[in-house]
Amino acid sequence: MSVPENLRGFYAGFVSRLVAFFVDSVVISVSLGVAAGLVSTAAKVISLQGAIDLPSLSGSLGFTVAGIAVTLFTILYFVLFWSFGGRTPGKALMGLRVVTTDGERLIPRRALLRFIGYVASTAMFFMGYVMILADNRRQGLHDKLARSLVIYDWEARHGERLTRALEGRRQAAGTTDA
Repeated sequence: MSVPENLRGFYAGFVSRLVAFFVDSVVISVSLGVAAGLVSTAAKVISLQGAIDLPSLSGSLGFTVAGIAVTLFTILYFVLFWSFGGRTPGKALMGLRVVTTDGERLIPRRALLRFIGYVASTAMFFMGYVMILADNRRQGLHDKLARSLVIYDWEARHGERLTRALEGRRQAAGTTDA
């Protein structure tokens, strides 16, 4: 499946982004499940061999440790994919890329700010995501905070397609900028 040439670089819509987020949620869940299974198995093997007397992480301490691990993994997942590849596996599957409003890659600090915007959008009863439906550039709260855009981009390089998309919009509107 390929994004048509005339759509590359254009702002990605709500449904494409939602599907990409769902895919990323599945990837994160499966990864965490596999990691938890490996850690549990390793702990059992170590305990059975009597090499180390591992403390039990049951009750609230276990939930706290697990919560911290899940939170850190999720933050790193999004921040690293956005800042180094411009896309998470879900966004890659949907042909989307996260770029700055100038068409450049997000630096890790901006990617972290974008993730914080995800949390804020969720905390505000998902209204930060609903903004995508009404905004001309399809930006949610997280995009506005990080000054980022999500564009259709299967083979596009950073900046190149966004510039062409902006030029195409100007031509369609009958305006030119010098």
